[in-house]
Amino acid sequence: IERIQNKALYQQYQAKKSFLIKQKPILPPNMPLERELWHGTNETAMDMIICHGFNRSYAGDNAGKPWFGQGVYFASDASYSARSWMTGAGIGKKGYVFLVKALTGHLCPGKQGLRVLQPVDKAKDPLVMYDCAVDKLANPMEFVIFSDTQAYPAYLLTFSSG
Repeated sequence: IERIQNKALYQQYQAKKSFLIKQKPILPPNMPLERELWHGTNETAMDMIICHGFNRSYAGDNAGKPWFGQGVYFASDASYSARSWMTGAGIGKKGYVFLVKALTGHLCPGKQGLRVLQPVDKAKDPLVMYDCAVDKLANPMEFVIFSDTQAYPAYLLTFSSG
């Protein structure tokens, strides 16, 4: 387990968090602004994430179709993110999972082809958007963000399986 300390990424994340706190001072009780989530990856992407964060242009399509949108995926369960097809872990190979601080805030259902999130209430304020798409609103397992500064890789867990 390694703690990640990237000052530039952390400052960007904190700036986004401050903006969302001002924009959305009250969120539904089941939708906290910030969560600790998991992101599995391979060794090549691991270095990019540590240096540059979760850049959507590097987001892969490990499982076929991006079912809930074309953003960066996170899970509420570490074992979900540690699956070998996501991390490359196997016999004699290491896998990598990040524990992430993520600004999930106001959730909306994800769907295939989703590239940007819609306004929460277009009539009231068309500039206040949803923050995160999910697999299901009740007890979500998968979270998809569409803003590169909305997640910070706090810790890296390296493991081997098999």
